[in-house]
Amino acid sequence: GLVFGVTAPLDANVGHVVNLYDARNYGSGAFAEMKVENATVLQSITNKMIRPDMAAELAKSTWTSMKFNKAGNQILVTTNKGLVLMVDGYDGKLTHTFICTSADGNPGTEPSAACWSSDDKTILCGNEDGSLFVYDATSGDTLRKMKGHVGR
Repeated sequence: GLVFGVTAPLDANVGHVVNLYDARNYGSGAFAEMKVENATVLQSITNKMIRPDMAAELAKSTWTSMKFNKAGNQILVTTNKGLVLMVDGYDGKLTHTFICTSADGNPGTEPSAACWSSDDKTILCGNEDGSLFVYDATSGDTLRKMKGHVGR
């Protein structure tokens, strides 16, 4: 079937909720609701050796888009501060966090762009300085980082 997701912040800004709908039965309401709490995101970011104050700020980032992989079992979430999340499409568990840093090594200050490769094996993330990151979708490991050339 055709499934789509809608996200919204949770009360008191403690995280986000994702509601999944079947487009053919939209009137029946969401068939699944998943919550991703900021504390879970913070724990995952902290494991990436980011300064604690920066990690806390990133964990509260506003979600800007969601994209399903072709298999429909993973959701890629972009935020307004250079953070990209991979969320399990069935249970809402945070699978990986990706931080798209700028040339100075800090997370971006603008929304990141991210997409799946056509085979769902890699994730491409870009930020405002034109840098492009390639991540392994299974392990979350950085496969490659390419410097950007803004204005060229």
